Amino acid sequence: MNLLFSSQIKNQIKSEITTTTDDLQIISAYCKENAVQFIQNSITAPIRNKRLMVRFTLDDILYGASDLSIYKYCKTNGWKLYLRFDLHAKTYIFDKKRCIIGNANLTSRGIGISQTANYEIATFAKMDNKEQLKIDRLFSNAILVTDELFQKMELQVEISNQSPALHKKQLERRYFIIVCARLFCIIYIRLA
Repeated sequence: MNLLFSSQIKNQIKSEITTTTDDLQIISAYCKENAVQFIQNSITAPIRNKRLMVRFTLDDILYGASDLSIYKYCKTNGWKLYLRFDLHAKTYIFDKKRCIIGNANLTSRGIGISQTANYEIATFAKMDNKEQLKIDRLFSNAILVTDELFQKMELQVEISNQSPALHKKQLERRYFIIVCARLFCIIYIRLA
């Protein structure tokens, strides 16, 4: 096991990205656009598959823990963006063979690109095929963000920003509904 502390996490992520050629997967509950830009700017050679999974609850967006704008940035830069409302993991996977697992969200404070960075701890490890299959299942059980879904999320954020008192009052009984045709289901996520 190789423990990483604070700035070592950022340095290891950057180092691993420069050697990644085929596959980059990031799983992070919170995500800010400037941190995704840092990751994208660290890429020195084309990477065939780039996937990002975030929690993306309405509250995460309204309170600034995550940026809704990451969808457009990801789309422009060839990333597939997934969401999973129960997500709390923070994992960075390079070529399905190496990973960093810890408590560092993909935010400027989490990965240490901010002057006021958090003190984070993570571990760097090798991965095998069985572990990658678990990660693949996690992504297959998540929701791929599409233009249509993003527009619905944007509208929900706009409505909530226009009536913050209503949003606060209804938090305990209000449900964020996302129709997911790919999974042929309706997912009800409680916002409290």
